[in-house]
Amino acid sequence: MTDETLDLHRRLEQIASTPRRRPQIDVAALAARGRRRLRVRRACALAGTAVAVGLVVTLAATGLPRLGAEPDRRPASPPPQSSDGAYPNPLVQRAFFGWLPKGYTPRTVIEDHQNGRHTFEVMAAGLGGARGGTIDLTDLGAGPEPILGYLSGGKPINPLPAAPVNKRQAHWATKPGTGYGGRLRWQYGSRRWAEVSVKGAADDTGTIYRIARSITFGTAKPTAFPFHVEGLPGGLKIYLSTAGPGLGGGSADSAAVSLAAGAYSPDNGLEIGVTPAGLVARPAGDPGHRVIVDGHRAINRQSTSGGVARHTLIVLGVDGFDVTIQSSGQTLRRLQATGGVTGLYRRITVLGTAPSRWTTAPLG
Repeated sequence: MTDETLDLHRRLEQIASTPRRRPQIDVAALAARGRRRLRVRRACALAGTAVAVGLVVTLAATGLPRLGAEPDRRPASPPPQSSDGAYPNPLVQRAFFGWLPKGYTPRTVIEDHQNGRHTFEVMAAGLGGARGGTIDLTDLGAGPEPILGYLSGGKPINPLPAAPVNKRQAHWATKPGTGYGGRLRWQYGSRRWAEVSVKGAADDTGTIYRIARSITFGTAKPTAFPFHVEGLPGGLKIYLSTAGPGLGGGSADSAAVSLAAGAYSPDNGLEIGVTPAGLVARPAGDPGHRVIVDGHRAINRQSTSGGVARHTLIVLGVDGFDVTIQSSGQTLRRLQATGGVTGLYRRITVLGTAPSRWTTAPLG
């Protein structure tokens, strides 16, 4: 997005790679991790410029303006656990680690419908978060093998010979022990490819092959979300979904979904996300536009640049979560008929921190 908005998916990925005891987002690690991304797919999936975040939002409720009329009441009970609804589950897990080195656990899952492919990714981190090493599994979806991407300086990555994985052809994109970390790709089915990328202590050939051979594909497992949205405009397309950390039981305690009317781009889209209360940060040096929304402290920012309208609303401390909604362009115009971003927030039910109350049908 732009300097006026927050990139929810990058923020969630950073939270996922940070030990839970840390109260803030590690900006340096986020920037370094972004620079190390080799794949064109990831660059497009996390579209837009990442905003530097540094100061945790602290708002005093006294004297803050109130944003619009408050409703008489908000829904208190979770929606039915049904697969029926206007939109399907936006994040269905379809690839699973069978073995990981000691100390590594899955932290983030990502489903991406951009660039004409349908990819799914699971990211695992060591005891020290990203600093302790990362293991990234990507199911590249059905179709011909995608390009391997480019190294720094724009040099194309050429496949390097590798031993088969479970008797299936494989090749290295980058070999273990290099500055890029080991990245192994193999064909696990007809017109289906996957890859494992490893950085840190687990970056050796034997470990990478043991991880790859243990992976299973094909079992669909819908992710449970800690929120439910009602009254989304019809006809939006889901482009990108992220959830993590805390993936026990297929659920996540942070989650974000990106949709759009038409093509998703930095100038057109809708992002809805929640993070555990206290983890939302704002751009350094930006005082924000501090308001009260339905009794909760919030930041409300609206702007227009290049003829494109943008609206970001961050509502703090809602049943254990901070809620962020941001929209722009054609999609924002579609929202205006039903109260805009603020109206959409009031149709979101945050389901609390108990996973038993979360839903696999988050988008109504």
